[in-house]
Amino acid sequence: MTVSVIVPALDEADVLPRTLRAARAAFGPSAELVVVDGGSEDGTPAAAEGLARVVRSAPGRGRQQNAGVRASRGEALVFLHADTIVEERAGSDLERALSDPRTAGGCLRFALPARPGSGSLQRAADALLEAAVRARTRLFRSATGDQVIFARRSAFEAAGGFPDYPLFEDVDLVRRLRREGRFRVLPARATTSGRRWEERGWLRTVLLHLALRGAFHLGVPAWRLAAWYGPPVRTRRNASADRGRSARRTSGRPS
Repeated sequence: MTVSVIVPALDEADVLPRTLRAARAAFGPSAELVVVDGGSEDGTPAAAEGLARVVRSAPGRGRQQNAGVRASRGEALVFLHADTIVEERAGSDLERALSDPRTAGGCLRFALPARPGSGSLQRAADALLEAAVRARTRLFRSATGDQVIFARRSAFEAAGGFPDYPLFEDVDLVRRLRREGRFRVLPARATTSGRRWEERGWLRTVLLHLALRGAFHLGVPAWRLAAWYGPPVRTRRNASADRGRSARRTSGRPS
């Protein structure tokens, strides 16, 4: 079965090459790697050169991933975040899962990276989060994008693809994929960056995600939840820096 790995990216030049190399090692030389750039200003397309094919799209993960599917040819679709590293066994695990015609899609096993110098309390908190996400995934057969969602192309198309939501487009897709067949959780790990938890704080991030996810399942529109969630801390910092540079240019001081 041919595999297409779709990577939505926006200003991810620093992390993207490592992600793509790990994906190539996992899914093999015949896999198609497609980076969908949403208008990066940090050289993300150049960072992907020689490692993947780059296509352009309007920003938004759902839109970018749908654009990647349209530009790809694989029978198996793997949706990989730019800051997530897949374990090398992921390719063989995927092949085994999709050899069962009842399988519509699935995800990998959630993991956080080891953080050098972190204390025992932090390591325990990370282990608890990993265990909680894995339990939720197995109990409810639900997943988010940082778990590397995959789908048989026919099932993805029957499910209608990703909705154009600003948040939880991945959760909505998984819910519809489950109607098309089995949703499998593979043993291979997807090690996602811990920057979300570092930026907002571990406990605050966990509580916020629980509240937002509960509200989404109760029918609160995704656009309203996105407004409550707000932009990532790093985005707000970049915006502040841009305003500062603009003010310096206006005042005549060097930027």
